[in-house]
Amino acid sequence: MSFVGLIEASIRLLNQVDLKRIVALTTVIETNWLLICLSVGSSDLEAIGLALVFVHAATTSIEFSMVEFVYKLSGTRSVLAVGGLSASSPQLASIGWLTCLITIGLPGTSIFSMKFLFFTAFIKFNIILAFFLFIIFFLVLPVFFIRIWLLVLSGPAASRGLGNELTLAELAVVLVPIC
Repeated sequence: MSFVGLIEASIRLLNQVDLKRIVALTTVIETNWLLICLSVGSSDLEAIGLALVFVHAATTSIEFSMVEFVYKLSGTRSVLAVGGLSASSPQLASIGWLTCLITIGLPGTSIFSMKFLFFTAFIKFNIILAFFLFIIFFLVLPVFFIRIWLLVLSGPAASRGLGNELTLAELAVVLVPIC
């Protein structure tokens, strides 16, 4: 069921344009991933699932904060209506790209470590399911996230005026979980 839920959430994610719902669907994906870790019965995968809980808490808090900052600056959460934040807010753009790279699992990040450990353990359980999950985690979702953040940060400028930069407190909210 978790595999089906992961596939269904991934498909719904591809058509989503509301940034908050995008983050919520990534939570559904990561929760199904956690359930897959716990349902296999392997102690290695259970340990990976436990670590995933902590990684998920940090990354999701960063993602939801980014959505709120984008909303504060642009007045909307729609990917179709937001654009050009890099020009108006270089700090937000830098943090946005960092968030995107962490979310997709750039090598060296905690998500990458979780994915690597998951797939090395899961291949022993079921190589066919591991292959399909690999395609989702390493191809489909990363391409989607990069496309979304390209539109938000570097896309055509939004029609409404955007705010300038984040406050020091807002920067701290995002940077503390990254550290």
